[in-house]
Amino acid sequence: MDLPKRKSMRLPNYNYGSNSAYFLTICTKNKACTLADITPQGHVLTSAGKIADKYICSISTAYPCVSVDKYVIMPNHIHIILSVSSESGVPGSSRPTETVPKIVAAFKRFTNKDTAQKLWQDGYYDHIIRDENDYLIRWNYIDTNPARWHDDDYYSPPH
Repeated sequence: MDLPKRKSMRLPNYNYGSNSAYFLTICTKNKACTLADITPQGHVLTSAGKIADKYICSISTAYPCVSVDKYVIMPNHIHIILSVSSESGVPGSSRPTETVPKIVAAFKRFTNKDTAQKLWQDGYYDHIIRDENDYLIRWNYIDTNPARWHDDDYYSPPH
């Protein structure tokens, strides 16, 4: 049986290694709440969330042309603003257009290995940040996301 070919969510012919900022959303497999608990008492990372946090914090070290400007780890997804400052590409890639996708793939691979599970759903959402106002909107969204968890599109009540 031939399965339908999955449509790429990436912008065709866009250089994902160009000087720009990117807003990324990466969801857990089946949107399982495995990364954090958000309660009235606070926002607490699970062991899987702490592993994800470790690898998010290591992105700038592994990819000197990239900075993690802001991020939040929610129960079943993460949001990250990445800024790419040069077209130097990524290790193992001769094409700068692969910078952001390679970073996401490496992040998923390392967190999956350290958690000993397939933590992430296939694919991810990206938004190319177009100007300072767009950047501030995404920054604020990340900053206020935990407080809005019960109204979030990805909200899943505890079982």
